[in-house]
Amino acid sequence: MNAFKTTLLVFLCTAGCISITQAQIISHPRTRVNTAPVVLRRTPTRFAFSNLQQRRLDSLLRAYRLKADSIRRISGVNSPKLIMLQAKTRQQASLLLTTEQRQNFQVLSQDTTMAMLNMELPSIKPFPFPPPKGYTFTVLDDAIFSRCRVLGDANTIIRNAITSSNCNYNDIGYYSIPDGFVLVTKVEEINGDATSVSGTDRFTEGQYETMNIFDYFFPRKGYFRVFAFLVTDKAFNATNTAVTAAEGLAWIRLAANILPDAIKNKPFTPGYNCSVIVYEFRSEEANTHLSPLLSPKFSAQTHLEKSHISESLHP
Repeated sequence: MNAFKTTLLVFLCTAGCISITQAQIISHPRTRVNTAPVVLRRTPTRFAFSNLQQRRLDSLLRAYRLKADSIRRISGVNSPKLIMLQAKTRQQASLLLTTEQRQNFQVLSQDTTMAMLNMELPSIKPFPFPPPKGYTFTVLDDAIFSRCRVLGDANTIIRNAITSSNCNYNDIGYYSIPDGFVLVTKVEEINGDATSVSGTDRFTEGQYETMNIFDYFFPRKGYFRVFAFLVTDKAFNATNTAVTAAEGLAWIRLAANILPDAIKNKPFTPGYNCSVIVYEFRSEEANTHLSPLLSPKFSAQTHLEKSHISESLHP
């Protein structure tokens, strides 16, 4: 009997120990040695990347770093190859974004991956691409750019033309688009025949410093335009979203002052051209908000001729 009690007691103790051990294992699981790396969270916005986009952008950034490190070791930090790689990587990243994401690049810059890309690559803000509807357009003659070897050559031709004494568009700025760039002018007031208004009112955007008594009895209506020169090898159509006056006015204010080397040194290969799009706006009286003319009064070619840009464009 005593032997039986002893055996039963040993069994119960052993079972209890096992239960306690199992409970400890369940409540305090053993920490794995090889833990997964910490993943930085993305900023939650309506423009945030999908999981597929995030994986592809992460992969793109890793590939860039490997290639960039190799180029730096062999050719140095100022190598043209590195500049070309930077431009190519940014273009590839842009192609992974939706149109809405590209138009809200400032919001996306808060994203972990995009912030890393911005630190790695020199950048300028993207222009809405495809551009919003409401413009008239023309494609410049290829002969104008026949001697271009890089995009910087095309930029020089356009910039020299519009800033010449014949045209005097001295406020210009730059944006990026897939495989190219955009040069924009400041919104200017024009006459009824599409020529530029003379004097100090030309670039006041309808906000005049001085007004006379006639302006109060006979409202001064105004017509305005803004030029955008798109240099790219990508074909495009207008989006279904109409341009706003706020966008047209903001383009010159938010534009980059120079064209980065990463874009400037990109080869001007066959297939590249320069499309000129022109948006028109109007005001019903002096010192009021502008509104877009979604059906422009003049063709883009007329705007180029009346502004003297056409005669100033030379290879």
